[in-house]
Amino acid sequence: AGTKDPQPFGGFYGTGRYWRFTATRTVTGVQPWLVGLTFYGVAGKPKGQTITIPGAGITSAGTPDPQHGASSILDGNPGTYWSPAGLGLNYNNWWLILDFQKVYTLSAIQIINFGDTTHDMTGFKLEVSSDKATWKPVFYTASVRAGTKQPQMFGGFSGTGRYWRFTVTRTASGQTPRL
Repeated sequence: AGTKDPQPFGGFYGTGRYWRFTATRTVTGVQPWLVGLTFYGVAGKPKGQTITIPGAGITSAGTPDPQHGASSILDGNPGTYWSPAGLGLNYNNWWLILDFQKVYTLSAIQIINFGDTTHDMTGFKLEVSSDKATWKPVFYTASVRAGTKQPQMFGGFSGTGRYWRFTVTRTASGQTPRL
């Protein structure tokens, strides 16, 4: 309010031919006087591609467990899983930090739960950082289905960075997650 300087808004994602911009409120309650509106993006539908992350570029909460370590989420083997050790019941802050080795813009994430209602996550958050010290929220959900090994896709966000922190915020029973 009270400025003609550009005011960028980001962190959203959408695909469509027609877009509607609606001013929902002004400071004084009268009609808005909009000086400019600029959109940034790419033409056409984005083509998502799977990003390969080196196993050495991942760290996690808890005690490292060689049998169920963090790199298990990247090995493509459905018989292995990550299970952080040494953290109590209802810890609800089980995190993984992934170093992508270079900057990527992400717009979706696919997760595969262990497949039981004891260790499956039901909520997670995704954050991004350029320095592994300052984290910016990108996405949060409490709508992960437990009791299935079927892949679950979550999108509708956009974030750019080299370091990504994935935090399990809740499991179905409060037990340590298996992912």
